[in-house]
Amino acid sequence: MKRVMPFVAMIKENLEKNGPRVLDLELEFDERAVLIENLVYLTNSLELEQIDVLFASEADDKVKEDCCPGKPFSVFRAEPGVSVSLVNPQPSTGLFTTKVDIRQGDSKDTIVRRLSKVNRLIKDLSRVKLMRYEDPLLGPRRVPVLGQEEYGKLPISSKSVFNINLEEKKVTLADNGFTVDIGDTLVYLIQ
Repeated sequence: MKRVMPFVAMIKENLEKNGPRVLDLELEFDERAVLIENLVYLTNSLELEQIDVLFASEADDKVKEDCCPGKPFSVFRAEPGVSVSLVNPQPSTGLFTTKVDIRQGDSKDTIVRRLSKVNRLIKDLSRVKLMRYEDPLLGPRRVPVLGQEEYGKLPISSKSVFNINLEEKKVTLADNGFTVDIGDTLVYLIQ
């Protein structure tokens, strides 16, 4: 009953402002279709990792209570991750070492996209080559050799999936049935 009276007041106020069409049971457009159609724009402009558009019936009780047609309900959450250094060994690029969180199930493309949000000098994501050290312990400690930036490193394929262990702050990479520890440093090159 405590929710009915504010709802009636809201409907009455909307009726006075917008006329009898506020009493329609359906909107003139499909809210979900509009959100899905503009998902890329919303994700980029709000600088979010991901947006999930769900029906209220698929959500928890709090969302079901507060959601109604014409007034979508937003839930924001932060996924836990493990911080990894991304190093660019290329000379004279203006690109340096940066920290990026890797989250469970991330792909190469997700990491590159996250890197471009941190480092605004990266404009063309297709030119970024993400690599891991063959030896995750000694690799980051070796002095890079000019002109041999790829030496001692292996490319990360677009099919690879990152897995994290939050307790140990450890990141592994799964690809073609193999799982390898990547250590705490990855390398990115701009081709």
